[in-house]
Amino acid sequence: MEGLKNAIELPGCPYGSIMAIAKVKDLPSGATVRFVTDDKECVDVLRRLLPIVDARVERVEAEGNRYVMYVHKA
Repeated sequence: MEGLKNAIELPGCPYGSIMAIAKVKDLPSGATVRFVTDDKECVDVLRRLLPIVDARVERVEAEGNRYVMYVHKA
């Protein structure tokens, strides 16, 4: 899975979503970051929470139980 290169590893929720929000909050506008987790519920939570910090999950690549999220900060 190409997306794993330079991706930030997230633990499961709730700590994983808190960690992702903290990282995205500090990104400059227009930046994209990749997060990888094995917690599908964490992916769903981030889809709902990221708009609070002006970001969104652009796409998710799944391979087995691993999910790579491409997150874009507006």
